[in-house]
Amino acid sequence: MRKADPRYIRNVFHVNIGLLELYFGRLSNLLIGSEDEDMDLSHLSSSVFLSGFVAFESFVSDLFLAYMNRDFSVYQGQLWGRIESSITERFGQWAISRLRFLTLKHVPINSIEDIVDPEGKVITFSTTEKMVECAKNWLSPKHCAGLFALTPSDTQLLDTARAIRNYIAHESSGAYRLMNDKLATVDSGPPNDGLGRGKHYIQDVGVFLKAYAGSERRLTRYLGRLESISKGM
Repeated sequence: MRKADPRYIRNVFHVNIGLLELYFGRLSNLLIGSEDEDMDLSHLSSSVFLSGFVAFESFVSDLFLAYMNRDFSVYQGQLWGRIESSITERFGQWAISRLRFLTLKHVPINSIEDIVDPEGKVITFSTTEKMVECAKNWLSPKHCAGLFALTPSDTQLLDTARAIRNYIAHESSGAYRLMNDKLATVDSGPPNDGLGRGKHYIQDVGVFLKAYAGSERRLTRYLGRLESISKGM
């Protein structure tokens, strides 16, 4: 049975980020000198960032499925542990002693997707900490090593980028506060230097993203960091 290739999934994400960067470059050049250049460039920056992080979420989901396709034993063991605990709690040790759990060695990736998420949604995580915790419970040590190797700067970047994505998507007051909280702490020096907000709350995230941090726009810096982090996952 042919297994899913994590390298291919990683390469697809890199291509998608590159295409987004080219798209932003083309459209931003077309806006130069137009009547609403600043407003349109701000909106474009927000839209491209949102697309970039959605692409990252899809990459993470596909990567987890590919790793489980290669070794599904850890997830099955964790699943049986949950079932065993639930049945024991409700019906006692005698009931669980009458049951056994048959594990499968080779499971097609589409079947794994149905098992992990019967609703057919992208596998997403509210925080990087939860993503790493799920990796520990679902993936073999070999496959989760890259997630365990995420640095504090990587974790700060991912959680900040997720907060920005949520605010762009929902524009709720809670998402706004969380985004600004994350932006206040993400810049602890390289490689996240210039990606934070300083002392003042960000009022317009598009303006923030289109602004330059060093020689590059923050949008480009964020997309580049997502791509860089994905290489080690």
